Order: sequence, then structure tokens, then C-alpha cells
Amino acid sequence: MAKKDLEKVLEALLFASDKPLPAVALAGIVEVPVKEVEAAIDAMNIKFREADSPILIKQIAGGYEFLTHPDYAPYIKKLYKNRILTRLSKPALEVLSIIAYKQPITKQEVELIRGVNSDGVYHTLLERKLIKIAGRKDAPGRPLLYGTTKEFFQYLGVNGMDDLPRIEEIKSILEKDESVENWDEKVLAAKNQGAFDFGQSEIMKAKLKSEEMPEQTSEEEIKTEEKGEEKIESEEKKEEDEK
Repeated sequence: MAKKDLEKVLEALLFASDKPLPAVALAGIVEVPVKEVEAAIDAMNIKFREADSPILIKQIAGGYEFLTHPDYAPYIKKLYKNRILTRLSKPALEVLSIIAYKQPITKQEVELIRGVNSDGVYHTLLERKLIKIAGRKDAPGRPLLYGTTKEFFQYLGVNGMDDLPRIEEIKSILEKDESVENWDEKVLAAKNQGAFDFGQSEIMKAKLKSEEMPEQTSEEEIKTEEKGEEKIESEEKKEEDEK
């Protein structure tokens, strides 16, 4: 098959498929070696880039798939704004992450890492085909082992485990995160800069405020006493006049 025709056929196959197609499957359909399929797809991507096309072919979950360029994501999001998306819960994401990095792993081992029960999460992940039962562990009770699926890599938009960040990289990112880095030192710096007054000023203000109240009360008492004295003097004068 001519190179030009091969590219057209591959483009049609990828466009018609609703899931990633492995190079082996494509090669079997067009009846050419796998290397020719891979070379043709590389040539197609070069043409897409040169033409500033909004689409590209990416290798995901062990296969090839048409994707739109990330620059057009905001417009596509508007197109599907009325579609109801069911997102994974935080516990489900935690379990999925542990299984991905520790697979094959048992449910008991996942719970030991998380520190909480995860029974309800597995049904959701299995139903969405993000995890699968990978066998049984050679241990008492022969518990089930869990692993990730091709749908998991397709869900993340990556080709395999090698495309996921390493645990060491994640730790490094978390350590450099300003929101969690040296919090005690930041509080101390804020105290020293006077951004927050943790000293005696607030106590002194409260003390002065409490001292002002009695002064106001005593002034009122003085006025009351003066009025009382004036009333007494007036009554005494009246009595003298009557005499």
C-alpha cells in the first residue's frame, strides 16, 4: 500500500474508533508491518503540526487515538456544558492512586495504607473499569489482588505507568509547596513583622477599656449626688420661707 493511501486509511480508522487502537491491530487491518503503521502516524502528526491543525494523534493506553489540541479545551467544555459528569470522590481517587502505584495489591493492604475502610469504593472503580481483579494473593484466606486497566490509562490520557509521575517527584512537589512549607516559621515571621499582634497590646487595650467603664459610672453617680443635694437645699430654703 502506498504511503499516502496508508495515512488516509489509518486516519479513517482512528476517526471511526471510539477507543484507542493498538498499532498491532491497525497493522492487521491494513496488512502492513507495525513499523510502517508507527512511521505513518508520526508523519501524520508532523503534517498536523505544520498545518496548525486543532487535532493530533496520541498514544494512550497502548493504542492510538485522535485528540483535540489542549488550546481548544475551553470551547469543547462549553459544547458539553449540559452533560452530567460524575466525578470520582476523594476516597475513590486515593484508592485508585494506591492501587496504581502498588499493584497488585489487596484491599486489606490498601486500607492499611489509608487507615480507613474502603469497601464502598471498589464497586465504583470496578463498575467504571478503572481497576480489575488481578488474581489472588498466596496468603491465608487467599485475598483478591487488584490492578489498573487500560481504561484507567485512557481516563488519565497517558500511555502507561511510565507516563505517570514517580512517587519521588510527587514528594518533591509537596515539599516545595508554599502552602505547606515551614508554616511555623511563617507564623513566627508574621509575629516579628507585626502583621499579627500576639503580644501584650491587646491585653492592655482590654484593660484600659475595662478601666474606662467605672470612670463613666462614677461621673453619673456624681451628677446624681449633685442633683440630690440641690433638691435638699431647695426644700430647706422653702421651709425657712414658710417660717
